[in-house]
Amino acid sequence: MSEKVLRTRVYLQRPREYGLSGCPQCGNADPEWSEFQKHCWCPTCQIDFEPTEDGVFGGPILMQMAALFGMFFDSLVLETGQVERYDFDSQDWVTETPEQYEISRDEKRKALHERWTAAMERTAAVKKPRETPAVSDTSGSHPDAVLAALSPVTIEKLVEDIGRDW
Repeated sequence: MSEKVLRTRVYLQRPREYGLSGCPQCGNADPEWSEFQKHCWCPTCQIDFEPTEDGVFGGPILMQMAALFGMFFDSLVLETGQVERYDFDSQDWVTETPEQYEISRDEKRKALHERWTAAMERTAAVKKPRETPAVSDTSGSHPDAVLAALSPVTIEKLVEDIGRDW
């Protein structure tokens, strides 16, 4: 068994958000980050374990693509208490205090909401109504019917929820 090395940083999202496997003993699918690198902590079993599935860490993933799925790689530097986040505009890592980080996340959410709202308004202005299959239950139905069942308010709510995790 290899020697455990203490972690120097911890990601701000939970291990399950990155697709890491849960506890091998009890099956807890929502472990926490361990104090050791490459390990998770199961609060139920009180053990550190190496996940059997690496999730997104098992292969290359574009940060912009991950962001589309609500995933980010921002982390807390344990020694300094600072947050490191990737800034897509400058394409570089930015170090902030936790307070600055919360402000910048709020600004990102607001900008995302404004861009989405503007895009929805542009789409609504040029979009022609089309016929979609009439269904009462959208499960297993034509994709156009499922999309038609989503109102703009529902879509806006989804964007707000995604932005909350962004």
